[in-house]
Amino acid sequence: MPVLYENKKGMKLETFLQKHKKILEFKRYFYVLSMNLDNHHIKNTDDKKIYKFGIGGINYRNEDINPYPNRLKSYIINFGIHNKKNLCQGVKIHFLFFTEHNRLVETKLTKVHKIETKLKRATKDLRLTYPGSFRISRGTERVFTTFDNLISKIDYDLKEYEAPNRYKNVLRGAYPILFRRVNKRGKYVYLMSNGYEKSFDKVVKELL
Repeated sequence: MPVLYENKKGMKLETFLQKHKKILEFKRYFYVLSMNLDNHHIKNTDDKKIYKFGIGGINYRNEDINPYPNRLKSYIINFGIHNKKNLCQGVKIHFLFFTEHNRLVETKLTKVHKIETKLKRATKDLRLTYPGSFRISRGTERVFTTFDNLISKIDYDLKEYEAPNRYKNVLRGAYPILFRRVNKRGKYVYLMSNGYEKSFDKVVKELL
């Protein structure tokens, strides 16, 4: 599970995507961002910032069919690109690691999903709330802390195997799958060693 980027100062998200778009194709990934809209007014000496972490990639929301990193692109659409005339615009990325996409692994069993869930629990006391008597939460993925403290709470094991037990035979090569492709409907199909193509559902059904 390679760490593609880790930097306290961060990089402009639009620059990051220009450099690494190809690497993130057909990947699942975990990221840490900071928005200028959240942080331009914060003045402190202890390096605390408002960070937003999350996951993206194949099988997450509208990226189920599109192989490109649309989740990260959505932040540029919502918060804009960096602009010297408007300090509220722009997003920086501080951390990102990715795993190879494996269609045979359910979303809830993916490594990035597990890590995000653990981090939400670990940062419960760091979550932000809107000011006022109701103290409305800004979500479980937006926290106010230092970069080093946030990264130290990320629990990931580079040696952890992502595959669920019932798919082990497929992933170890016992089942004669040569390669997969996306058909005209945006669904994965698998080319078997006998020359026939099968859908994901049929492959799994034969395994169970």
